[in-house]
Amino acid sequence: EEYGENSSIYRSRVLSEWPEESVEGLVKRVWLRAAFDRHDANVAQLAPLGGSPPLLGVDVARYGADASVVAVVRGTRVESLTTWHGASTTGSADRVLAMAHGLKTRHARPGIVVDEPGLGGGLIDVIRKTGWDVTAFNGAAQAPEPARFLNLRAASHWKFRELLENNIVSLPRDPMLEEEALAVEWQLSTGGSGAVQIVAKDTIRKTLGRSPDRLDAVVIALWESVGRPPRPQWGQSTWSYGGPG
Repeated sequence: EEYGENSSIYRSRVLSEWPEESVEGLVKRVWLRAAFDRHDANVAQLAPLGGSPPLLGVDVARYGADASVVAVVRGTRVESLTTWHGASTTGSADRVLAMAHGLKTRHARPGIVVDEPGLGGGLIDVIRKTGWDVTAFNGAAQAPEPARFLNLRAASHWKFRELLENNIVSLPRDPMLEEEALAVEWQLSTGGSGAVQIVAKDTIRKTLGRSPDRLDAVVIALWESVGRPPRPQWGQSTWSYGGPG
């Protein structure tokens, strides 16, 4: 068996059983610390998947203490987190594009995925006007497995949990990222569906005194890199994602 019988992945995917707790933390501190250690050690098996090109996950700050964050990911390795405060939408777009151009090779451009709600939509428009493709991530969109996950935000956060639990992701050591990840809780939705849902971002903001910007950038980058199913081809049924325009 690929996963241990006591793991949440085995219970949910093989047995179709979810943990009994109504609300619990999304991840464990020991998982995060192990992911930090793997990043520090540059573990060989976490090298880019098949020479994966870099991908930029972007969360744009709204106000105050919140930060704009870019997570650079190759496969399951989160290589770096870059943050800034107070820039305009155009200024943030310039920063993202500068990073993307710096990672561009002769044969490939890095992908960019942006958390769309709020200021993200404006950032996407500015970057697309330069001719660079951008994927728009909308956490409220329908998940690929709607019977299991309330929305795309729940599916992507659960994928982050799976990667951590199974020791197949590395993270740059960042105390604020750790704090944000430990502040996230999940529960089964009410109303009979029993789908996994993640606590509201406003609740997390009240707990932390800020938005979980670092975590959001990491989660959407990993989802785009290794989590989401392939996008449907013409003639196939589609699912709501909010991809490139």
